[in-house]
Amino acid sequence: MATNNDRGQVSEFNRFWRKRENSLSRSAVLMHRLIYDLQFAASKRGYFLEVYKGEVDQDGFDIILDDRDNMKKLQVKTVISGSGRRSWKIHKAMLRPHYRFAEELGSEPSPEGSGYQGAVVLMDFACKGFSIDVDYYYVDVFVLKAFCLGILSLVDKRSNNSIKSIYLKLQHGKSHDKIWVCKSAFVKSKGPEHLLALAGLHGPVGVSWPDSLLRFMSDTGDFDKSYAAHELRQLISDNDVCFCSPPLKEAQ
Repeated sequence: MATNNDRGQVSEFNRFWRKRENSLSRSAVLMHRLIYDLQFAASKRGYFLEVYKGEVDQDGFDIILDDRDNMKKLQVKTVISGSGRRSWKIHKAMLRPHYRFAEELGSEPSPEGSGYQGAVVLMDFACKGFSIDVDYYYVDVFVLKAFCLGILSLVDKRSNNSIKSIYLKLQHGKSHDKIWVCKSAFVKSKGPEHLLALAGLHGPVGVSWPDSLLRFMSDTGDFDKSYAAHELRQLISDNDVCFCSPPLKEAQ
């Protein structure tokens, strides 16, 4: 049975995590949580995921993930679950494709249209006793393109239009300009293992979504679109997201 002292400590713990003045402290703790979760997920594939931190945040990214074959820059945002926060300002360079893939993804292969081909991870957290539950949300240029192609969609048509508008705005302006990205543009990852796959990094989930989307875009056949949805269905756990087709028979 919990004592008054126990309840008092839990209350203090909750107050710490909710106070606005503690935002930098809790973001630091959550960054360690993210790195641990991803490195632990990578260890299931039998390797150590390298994580590099930038000394300054002037380029818009917080960490760089390296699986020895691929590197991914991440900007990390945190939000208290149920707080009502619905959008964040993101550097355009973070969400713009690398110049090698710019034309395929509808951008100019120049500083005006290309960028880091990075991603934004949103950590939606809630206090449960002395524990912190975290849901990971993810967005990059490939996820935005999936919405534009109709591989993914939202029930709310206005939200779909907002995501398409974000994609179009990315193609104009300077790379250090910022753009508002709404939460509806993020997809909820099933877990850290699936987050690695969404980012195109090696992990225990055998899906490389970014590579697959580029392959699917070279063939507009219905099967390829269905299979694209099938791959994303393995990675996403989001009740607000609809897929372009029912599950494939071989996925059942």
